[in-house]
Amino acid sequence: MAILLRVIFLLLIGCVSALGLVLIIPFVKEGSSWGDMPILAGMVGVALLLGLGWWLAVGRSLAKAMIGWLILSIPLIAHGSAMVSLLLARYEGWRLADTVEIRNYKETPILWPGFDGPIGLEVTLELHHAAGIKALILSPEIRMGPELSVSREKLSASQTSGSGYLKNNYLDRPLGNLTLLKSVLFQKVFENPVAESPNEKWLSSRRFSETEVTPLAYALLPGTVDYLPDPKQICLNSRSYGIALCTADQKPEMGCASKNYSPVTDPIYNLGSNLSALWIAAGAYDMTADLSSKLDAILRHESILQGKPTEWAEIQKRLEPKGLAAAGYRLCAPGPDSHTAFRTCYCLDD
Repeated sequence: MAILLRVIFLLLIGCVSALGLVLIIPFVKEGSSWGDMPILAGMVGVALLLGLGWWLAVGRSLAKAMIGWLILSIPLIAHGSAMVSLLLARYEGWRLADTVEIRNYKETPILWPGFDGPIGLEVTLELHHAAGIKALILSPEIRMGPELSVSREKLSASQTSGSGYLKNNYLDRPLGNLTLLKSVLFQKVFENPVAESPNEKWLSSRRFSETEVTPLAYALLPGTVDYLPDPKQICLNSRSYGIALCTADQKPEMGCASKNYSPVTDPIYNLGSNLSALWIAAGAYDMTADLSSKLDAILRHESILQGKPTEWAEIQKRLEPKGLAAAGYRLCAPGPDSHTAFRTCYCLDD
């Protein structure tokens, strides 16, 4: 009877081991995040309990216990290694956020013909950090409003992508359609002067230098700018303030905003006069370093827009449809590189 129970126990160990291998496959293929920690820890805990139970079941014989332990070792090592990697990445993010320094911060207004003032800022700076960091520095977002309180797990999801206004989904308090300055994701106008290869010259995200200093350069425009193929064509996200709604016989591809896309009717240009940032570095195993507070301090001490809500609002308004019209831009003709369901394009009159 004892032998039968041991066989059943060993089969159970085999099934749990197989389940552990199945569960680890998505983490190997797609990577793991901090939210996966309960699954990983649960599997490690179950494996340890089964290992202890098997040792007791075989009369505390180390030689006999080795059979079950070997079966459990593969999922135990796999899940345990993933846990350790997540913990190390978590620590690395905390350490980086605490020790990184911003130096040589400079701003230059972006001035284009036809506009009566700046349409954004060119920012250059140096990040000083430990050598050998394997992570990506995402482009910062700057707003005129209070500091944001965002949990580490939701920092990446809090960055604006499709809409040109501050995301509210993951914030402790709603801030409405607060305007931003940020890099244009799809653009061929502002070549990155610190790009290390031709493939990176148009990218806003940068990797850390192998040395202890990473030079960075950003062209920050109002967040509503969605696509910038050249200075004569500026495409706005179709949710942007001032874009006309499509009529019954129109489609968004004709240069209007779909009623299903919830166009913004009342943007908020500022909440106070202090500048704040959302800026992160991200690496493998959900490594996240929140650099926002470091940039906040620099902005409030050195930015030419700090304490100037009127100038901030004017930059935003110059790239709204009304401001574009004043600068000589009109709705582009429909075509393959023009309006889509999610963007509306304006072209400069020749």
